[in-house]
Amino acid sequence: MREPGASVKSPAAWQISQYCYPWPRLPVLPGLLRSLPPLKLPRMAKSTTQKLRDICLAFPETAEKEAWGDATWRVRDKIFAMEKRGDGRSSVWCKAPEGSQAMLIEADPDRFFVPPYVGSKGWVGMRLDRSPDWDEVARLIRRSYSLIAPKRLAALLD
Repeated sequence: MREPGASVKSPAAWQISQYCYPWPRLPVLPGLLRSLPPLKLPRMAKSTTQKLRDICLAFPETAEKEAWGDATWRVRDKIFAMEKRGDGRSSVWCKAPEGSQAMLIEADPDRFFVPPYVGSKGWVGMRLDRSPDWDEVARLIRRSYSLIAPKRLAALLD
């Protein structure tokens, strides 16, 4: 009979515990860690989301909000830029001036596309998975902000 509250171990668990526990302690030489040079880690490149965040949050009264599983950036609760990863490729969707959507897609169909749901309203998608020109991305987002933001806020960009 086992005593109340005593743990029950299988024979295999008992054998393992006899050989593995307690863990052997490794000797630590005094001052060893102090004598080592500081660890230098490689600088990680900013993620796509962080780069978009840096661009979008620089505009007046902009807020970031997650919607549909991706980051969106809004001015007074109106979306002016969305990061999307639904098809496995990173992209940003932005409002484009009238006629600009067709012109961009015709000029470079590998980079620009008509995004679903909002493409019919003049939005354009830009793929970010093939080392994009971040100045061009910033210009596209800035134009989108100026189209969505109230005139008073859009005038602050000039």
